[in-house]
Formats: sequence, C-alpha cells, structure tokens
Amino acid sequence: MGRRRSKNSLEIEYKPLSVLDILKQMKNLSSLMMDLSYFAFLNQNIELAQKVHELEEQVDKLYYHLVMSGTLAVRDREDAEAITGIIQIGNALDIISNAAADIAKLAIDHLISSEIVKVAFSMTEELVAALTVWNDSKLNGRPLKYLEDNDIFVDVIAVKDDKDEWIIDPPEKLKLRSGYTIIVRGTKEQIQHLYRLNGQELPYEYTKKELENLKSSTGEYVLVDRIIEMKDKVELMLDLAYSAVMLNDKKIANQVLNLENYFDWLESDYEFLVLALINDTSVDKSTIVALIRLGVATESMADSAARIAEIVVRGLTPHPILKRVLYEGEEFLRVYEVKEDSPLIGMTVGDLESKFGVQVIAVERGGNYYFDTDEEFHLEKGDIVIIRGFEEAKDDLDKVLQIEDEE
Repeated sequence: MGRRRSKNSLEIEYKPLSVLDILKQMKNLSSLMMDLSYFAFLNQNIELAQKVHELEEQVDKLYYHLVMSGTLAVRDREDAEAITGIIQIGNALDIISNAAADIAKLAIDHLISSEIVKVAFSMTEELVAALTVWNDSKLNGRPLKYLEDNDIFVDVIAVKDDKDEWIIDPPEKLKLRSGYTIIVRGTKEQIQHLYRLNGQELPYEYTKKELENLKSSTGEYVLVDRIIEMKDKVELMLDLAYSAVMLNDKKIANQVLNLENYFDWLESDYEFLVLALINDTSVDKSTIVALIRLGVATESMADSAARIAEIVVRGLTPHPILKRVLYEGEEFLRVYEVKEDSPLIGMTVGDLESKFGVQVIAVERGGNYYFDTDEEFHLEKGDIVIIRGFEEAKDDLDKVLQIEDEE
C-alpha cells in the first residue's frame, strides 16, 4: 500500500536469540499492533500510527532472526518438520504486523474514518478505548497493577505521560499521574469498570435513537454489521488457530479453514457494499478508499489465521515451544476441564467472560465443539473450555479454577 522503508532498516545481523523469546515477542507485538492501529485510524492519531510502523520494523527483524535461529537448529528430518511449523507461525505473525501497519497508514495518509466506522468498532466484542486520568481520580498516583488488584482485567497497551511521550506496552509498576492518557483493550464490561474508577462513564454509548438517525442519514449504515462481523471473526479465527496449535487438534484447525472460506465471501460482499457508496454524494471519497484498505488488511489477518491452522491440518506436529508461547504470552490460552467440583458448573459463558474479562473461544462437549458460543450457554460437568484472556486476569482465573501452573 505504498509504504517505504529505508535501506538501513532492513539490514540484519545474526544474534544468538532463542526461538522461544523471538516468537513470544512477535506474538505480543503483532497483537499490540492490531489494537494500536485500529485506535490510530479511528482517532486520526498520526503519532501512534508512526509508532505502529516502528513496531512493524521490529517484527520484521525478529522474523529474520527466527528464520536464522530455526535454520541453525535443524539436524534431521524431525527437526525440519518441527521448525517448519515455527517458521510458518512466524511468517503469519509478520503478515499480521504488516496488515496492522497498513491500517495505521490510513491515519498517516489522512484517510478519515467515518462516524459509522466508529459506531461499528464501539459495538465489537473487544474494545480499544482511551481515557485521561483526572486530579480526583482513584487512578491518580497508582501503579498500573492497581487495576488488576481491583479486578479490572484490561490490557494497557500505551500511556502518554506528562511530557507528551508515548510509552508502548508499559510495565505494571508505572505510576499514573493526573493528565496521563492511557489506551486499553478489553471487554466492554471491564472498560466500563475502569472508566468508573476514573469517575466517568464510557464516552461512546450510542442510543437507539442515534443509531436510527445514522441509519436514515447515510448509506454507510448498511456496512456496520459487516465491519463488526469482520473484526470479530478475524479475532475468533486467530484465537481458534492458536488453540488448534496448542492442542494439536484438527477439528479446530478445520473450523478455521471453514471460517476462512466464509470470510472470503464476507470481505467480497463488504467491498461491493463499499463500492455502492461511490455515487452517494454525502460520502467523502477518501472514506471509500479507507474502507476498502481496511477490508484488505483485515482479510490479510484472516489469511494469516488460516496459515497457522494449516500447520495442524497438514499433519505437522506443533513444536512444544509453540505451546509455551501461547501459554506464557501477554494474551494467554487456557484449556480447562469442568470437573465434578468445578465452580463453572451451571455458570453461563457470559458470566465467566464478564467476571474475568476473558473470552470463551470454544467448548467441547461429548466430542463436539461449540464455537463462538452464546452468552447464555451453560457449562456442564465434563465440558472442555478454551479460554483466552489478558495476562492481568491469569492469576485470578487460575486461583478460582484451581489450575496448576505449567512448566
């Protein structure tokens, strides 16, 4: 999409880095970049968009190091098969970071998102939001760990301090001060808790009347459902792809490939809807360009999820390192069996997600998988639950569910 890198930015020199550390960094950074790029685009924040591009260059370099380290580790056929899966995931993460940079570039190119896009992103399953710490806020003078201590399970992805400098992926010991701006990602319920701790409410709660007014005033409204579904589906596909690798489960992997086929249709339909706006004089042409590029970038992320799932479908046994990456990352995966004395028996998926700020990716019951379950889905004895959440919720979740830490 027209991005240029300096020649020096691509110069790579071998460093003795572990494959585990490289992959963990790549996964954490690519996930962080997705949310930062959405925020930068929606809020036309060029400074953050440029930070995303800096992170993209970092991921690119990490991928080269991954290939070099992986190549050096190959001694026989078994090693080659194991490393192939690792490099495949590294390549997928690199593509995700490139797609995130393409979304961030929309802000740099001054391609403005319309109000309807902001409405759509405010209605997705996971939100990215910003708030400024007030003088009388309970957050003032507190370290970021204060959020976790108060059972607010969000991931703080960036903080702007009193010197107007952005701190990306800040440490939990960082103290917040009056005037600091923080950007977080998480479920709507958890972000609402955070805002209330700061003495305010979520700023973008659209009423039914406002949505109806938007519906009648612009042809873009028809795109809302498509944008919501595309963002939620690509995140579901990535979660399922990681789950398939972690469990070496072909059923889950095949579900990702099925979703990719559906996503191809979804993205094509989305593009037709965008192109239908060309003759609508109320829609700025730069908005149409932005919408098309957003769709292309999102499809790249969906394709990357399929590439990850293909490792399992093609019969390549995932390397044990991959399980550690998924277990130990800033976004973790847990596989939990609902036993006879489990506190989850009778609990709904919605209650579990709300309590810990996590997402239930899938539930296996009687050999059948239930993907993207409804909030009213009740858990039963014998269910296998795949849970995804932020690191901030991990200890509380493990304690309540009595999950023993893995080495």
